[in-house]
Amino acid sequence: MGKMLQALWTTVATIAHIFIVECGGQHTGILPDDVRATLTPEGVQFYTYGTQMFLFGLSIYFCVVWTLKINMLFFYRRVVKGTWTEVLVVPVMGFVVGSFLVIVLTMTLTCRPFKTLWQVLPNPGRKSSHVLPISVPYGVFR
Repeated sequence: MGKMLQALWTTVATIAHIFIVECGGQHTGILPDDVRATLTPEGVQFYTYGTQMFLFGLSIYFCVVWTLKINMLFFYRRVVKGTWTEVLVVPVMGFVVGSFLVIVLTMTLTCRPFKTLWQVLPNPGRKSSHVLPISVPYGVFR
């Protein structure tokens, strides 16, 4: 578990660096319609790449956070072994895994086809925004 977590942390840091330095922290979730309409092909490519890096980084971030949650629950299961709270750990693990699945399904199924998540022109609309749909389950399961 330790090597996997190290790899996830390294990936998060690398993607965050790419997103901030190469993409300027720009993604289509914060792109106003007036700016969107005046973009050059290079600008469209810039925002497309920035959005793809943002979504990849967000996905890896969720993996890190939920891996840490499960890791703590395994530790907690060993700590409470033999006490009455031991029976609660497995259902909580199921809830954590289920919440991770809800977040993954929300990210992948909210916008169909999936590639419109990073579409710049034409504006795919609010339904294909990656910022709003994921904030609800993340806020609930955090």
